[in-house]
Amino acid sequence: MANRNATLYIRITKNGKSSFCKPVYQSKGRLKPQYAMIKGEPEHHKEGVYYIRFGTDGGKQQFVLAGKDHYVALDKLEEKKRWLRDRERQVIPQTPVNAKTESSRLSTDDAVEQYYKNLHSEGKDPKTIRAYKVAVEEFRKSCTKKFLSEIGRQDLIDFMGWLRKQPPKLRKDGTPRKPRSSGDPNCQRR
Repeated sequence: MANRNATLYIRITKNGKSSFCKPVYQSKGRLKPQYAMIKGEPEHHKEGVYYIRFGTDGGKQQFVLAGKDHYVALDKLEEKKRWLRDRERQVIPQTPVNAKTESSRLSTDDAVEQYYKNLHSEGKDPKTIRAYKVAVEEFRKSCTKKFLSEIGRQDLIDFMGWLRKQPPKLRKDGTPRKPRSSGDPNCQRR
């Protein structure tokens, strides 16, 4: 059976050491902002940050950042408790109102079009825009991800490797261009 208990903690720094402490509650269950229980006594810590602690399926306890605002921390605590309870009951969670659906995500093609429009709006020279278009089209050939939010650092690194593997382009007279010397230790300039 999974652990469905979630607890609020406040992380404080005292004498140069960080520690998780129980927060202080006022009457009616209200959280006293930025107060931590230290050796049975409440202490104010303006640097305090709230965390939610809960058990995972593996039995390991995990801390998740809830922020500095005590209202937000309490909301996140209740949300985490509800999520743990629903998971235990195998209830499918409802989609939050502000959740982005797949149709509201920005597609890579739309992002590319918006980028070209921005270049025109910025007054970039047509030759510059053509050069940028070549680079973007090359990236689109190497990266097949559908949405902009899916593209990360690794995709850019893969693109650089993909560029290096491409054969050199031919000149107008049909002869191949010389490979660039940048980054190639075997290529020496005269």
